[in-house]
Amino acid sequence: MTKPPRVSVICLNKNDAPTLPEALSSVLNQTIDGLEFIVADGGSEDDSLDILRGYPSIRVLEGADGSRAEGIMRAAEASQGKFIAFTTSTDGYLLPEWLEVAVDHLENNPDLGLVWGASIVKDGSRLVNHFHPRQFASGKPVAQRKEWFFTWATKGLQGSYLPELNYCMHASLYKRLIAEDPNEPELAGIDPILRVLFEFIRQGYLPE
Repeated sequence: MTKPPRVSVICLNKNDAPTLPEALSSVLNQTIDGLEFIVADGGSEDDSLDILRGYPSIRVLEGADGSRAEGIMRAAEASQGKFIAFTTSTDGYLLPEWLEVAVDHLENNPDLGLVWGASIVKDGSRLVNHFHPRQFASGKPVAQRKEWFFTWATKGLQGSYLPELNYCMHASLYKRLIAEDPNEPELAGIDPILRVLFEFIRQGYLPE
């Protein structure tokens, strides 16, 4: 029996051929063993698919999506890794050991559901010294675990503590949180990226 991947990385793309190669390389250069790489292409009309076909190790999900949410949902459903992480074709991972560190931390701390890291702004191909959250750049302590909830709730909408995609999570937990809850109709239609974080906090899980 084939051993399932340790982590599935999902990349969302639509018509971002100019930045796509750099984003792909940032994932393929990760040091972790057992990586499944899925690119959900939402119906690109540029050279994206030609670029993707040059990477036989990448699993490409073709076909137009009605929304970004549809692309996220179908890619998450197709993933087979124990853990799940995201990027987009205009972003990428700065450190090649990021996924290895995140997955090791999750495996060694079973009480944690999510590991997250800082993001840094990119202006074209140039990195700008503008971190989210800002505490990473100043060396100040960053809220974790239970303290993270209050900080996220009070500062998240200001962009200082909202990890849009810079996290790694247990895949089984992610797939459960991303699904719309019929008992919470007021949350229907919310972007799944935000819904996962909201449900993660509401249901009492811990980030680090």
